Amino acid sequence: MLRSLVGSEMCIRDSFYCVCCNTLHFLEPKLRALPTEAQCPLVSIVEVTARYCEQHGVASAAVLGSALITNVEQKEGGSPYARMSCELDRLSEEQKDELQQGLQDIKQWGPTDVRVEDRFKKLAAGLTSSALVLACTELPLLDWERLYGDKPKPELIDPTVCLAEELVARYHRDAPSPAKRAKVVVPISSP
Repeated sequence: MLRSLVGSEMCIRDSFYCVCCNTLHFLEPKLRALPTEAQCPLVSIVEVTARYCEQHGVASAAVLGSALITNVEQKEGGSPYARMSCELDRLSEEQKDELQQGLQDIKQWGPTDVRVEDRFKKLAAGLTSSALVLACTELPLLDWERLYGDKPKPELIDPTVCLAEELVARYHRDAPSPAKRAKVVVPISSP
């Protein structure tokens, strides 16, 4: 199936491609192994986020996302973010459970619902990281200023923004002909 999604026809038309979903980056090793990788490389949301952290001197961060993404303590077969060079703060099992329920709550009730905000206020109160990687598309929808209130807020890093900035930079740097354009596929999650 991957071969058909990232097939040779796409590589004739396109200079590179990306996957805007953090969790799907578990497939990154398989995507990199495809014969089309040399002509049409994957622009990894994980790699561009790691590069952002390096360039901006982020010493440590907590990765917030799906259960698979948050599992940074397991280097092999764990989160693709586990390979970042900055120190990764680990969430407790209780925090991971709260986060997973919170992501479901956002989908069910929306990011401004009082139940959602209360859950994430509790989660935010227990996080001591100086930076948070918001590695799930629902997380940037939250009003983090309100969640933290008067307390100091960590730096918020949105991998989707890191990816978008990299795609625009590559597009302008490579100046492709009209026949060879970058394609961005954005997954849409339902509320």
